[in-house]
Amino acid sequence: MNLIENISNFINKLFGKVCVLVLLLMVFLIVSNIFMKMFFISYHGIIEIQGWLSALLISLALGYTQLYKGHVAIQIFVDRIKPATSNLIEVIINLISLAFLILVTWQIFRYAGHQRMIGSVSETLRWLIYPYIYIVAIGFAGLTLQLLVEFLLSFIRVIKKEHAESLRA
Repeated sequence: MNLIENISNFINKLFGKVCVLVLLLMVFLIVSNIFMKMFFISYHGIIEIQGWLSALLISLALGYTQLYKGHVAIQIFVDRIKPATSNLIEVIINLISLAFLILVTWQIFRYAGHQRMIGSVSETLRWLIYPYIYIVAIGFAGLTLQLLVEFLLSFIRVIKKEHAESLRA
């Protein structure tokens, strides 16, 4: 279990660092474009580039955010029930989420493969779009891997009848 957890932590922390670089690139492009417009020069396709970079930023941040529990979670009902029942509910929710994200990740990879096969390009810059879609799929794979870890941890808690905090420590 530690091996899978360590791999997930490494991958999603790496994705978090990539997100920082993507965000810095986005800021640089926007600020430099503003300064260039003072001289009546502008980057061609800046809006398209920002759109692709935004998609990369969001998708690569998914697993990192899940790693640090940054997504919205509704605990108001689960906090009022016994830990054993709460752990079982967590297993079910993690299993449903994992199954859904496996399907989503698989479909995004399929879509990227289809776009590669037909040679689809972006509207303004005429860049091939499949590399960006593959990176989005990789970001979703990072989230799926993190949810697999969380499902396994919650499943182990149910089997061992432990409280949620005791396994993470």
